[in-house]
Amino acid sequence: MLTRLVVRRLRLLTDVTVDLEPGRPLVILGPSSSGKSTLLEALDLFAAVSGEGVDRAAERRGGYEHIQTLGQTESIELVATLRSDTPGAAASTSFRYGLRVGQGRPRGPAEIEREWFDTSDGTNTRSQVQVIAGDASMVAFYNPRDGSGGGGAMGSHDALLTARRTLADLRIYPAFVHTPAWWRDAREGPMPPRESAVVAESPVLDRRGIDLINTLHHLHSHADHAWEAFLVNLRAVFPTVGRVEFPAAPNAAGRITLAWRDERFPAQRLLPSQLSEGVVRWMSILAALLSPWRPAMIAFDDLEQGLDTGTFMPLAHLLQGAAARGDVVVTTRSKELALACQHQGARVLVATPGPHGTRFEG
Repeated sequence: MLTRLVVRRLRLLTDVTVDLEPGRPLVILGPSSSGKSTLLEALDLFAAVSGEGVDRAAERRGGYEHIQTLGQTESIELVATLRSDTPGAAASTSFRYGLRVGQGRPRGPAEIEREWFDTSDGTNTRSQVQVIAGDASMVAFYNPRDGSGGGGAMGSHDALLTARRTLADLRIYPAFVHTPAWWRDAREGPMPPRESAVVAESPVLDRRGIDLINTLHHLHSHADHAWEAFLVNLRAVFPTVGRVEFPAAPNAAGRITLAWRDERFPAQRLLPSQLSEGVVRWMSILAALLSPWRPAMIAFDDLEQGLDTGTFMPLAHLLQGAAARGDVVVTTRSKELALACQHQGARVLVATPGPHGTRFEG
């Protein structure tokens, strides 16, 4: 469970510290270009260490010089504090995992200059581990209690690997791709969920929502309780929904599509191309939040996009419930959504840009 995030010299975040509370969603409220989405980028860079690597992650953002705060010469620093609660243990274990990301040469790729880790039982630091530069498979360790130290293989330090895996178990939803066919450019081809999808096991919704059909089909087939919760929350906002179905796509073996029955048109089956943008987006949010297989940490960027204000209170209730099962972070430009979340128990911080970088206050 993430309890604190420190970000230094990443875009507009010159030096910020954000605390998260167990069981409470964290909502960041702010205008465009205030730096709120950069907080999610910091989490994504952590996840990249165990996946594609920080060099590829920075390259996708235009290169290291495009993500480092303008005018800064020191390297980017990211520090995450996580808490592990072991059943039966007298106290929880807190551990910090830090990265210093720099550039080996001008206009060169991003690289990890320092990667470190320490644990604490709440009274004193018990051990420190630092990855040896240039060899990610080897680590150096130091115990402040007795001054002992040494080196060894990365595999011998399970806690460090656990920290990496925890931060890698993250799903950020920046925006869902649900453009109706008549909005699209002629160069864009067919795209689920507006069209059919090849049947596949997709228990967790992908970050763009392209595999919504398969994720809902998986809930329907393998998670009765979650599927019932999905229908209840769908009808809470769209009360005329009857049944949600997954018929085989016509003239396409191995493909299914999404359809539903609407009480206003009892003799017809509505297809994805007939569903509004708001309906499909609400279904995507429900699929992401209600899946029993959801990641340990889930985040939404500008969550209010495409939603009516009437959905904000039920959405805030869903976010609060999801926070009981893992970390939830939301950014928004909507004061109404932030207030609804705060009413349900979320912690709200306001992103305020200034001459020395963004501040998060609340």
